[in-house]
Amino acid sequence: MRMDNLLARVSMIGLGYLLLIAVTFISWNMASDFLMSAPFLVAMLRILFFVLMAGLFPLLLGGFAWYFFMLFKINEIQRLMNKGMSEYEAERRQGRKYK
Repeated sequence: MRMDNLLARVSMIGLGYLLLIAVTFISWNMASDFLMSAPFLVAMLRILFFVLMAGLFPLLLGGFAWYFFMLFKINEIQRLMNKGMSEYEAERRQGRKYK
C-alpha cells in the first residue's frame, strides 16, 4: 500500500499489529472454551498472544523512531529543494525516492 502521509503509514502498521493481537486473544479464549480435545492449540495460541504482547513495546518504539527519522529526511529534502536543487537530485542525495 502506498501512502503519502507518513503518520498514516506508521499508524496503519501499529493498528494492524493491534488487530493481530486481538485476533490471537479471541482465538485463544475461544479455543480454551470450545476445543477441549486440542490442548496443544490452546497452549500455542496462549504463547503466541504473550509473544505478540511482548513485541508490542519494541514495535511502538521502533515505529516512532522510524517516523521521526523519516521526518528529518523529508525536511532535508525540502531544504535542498529550497536551495534550488531539483527534486530528483535531492531525493537521490538522501538515498530514497519518495514519489
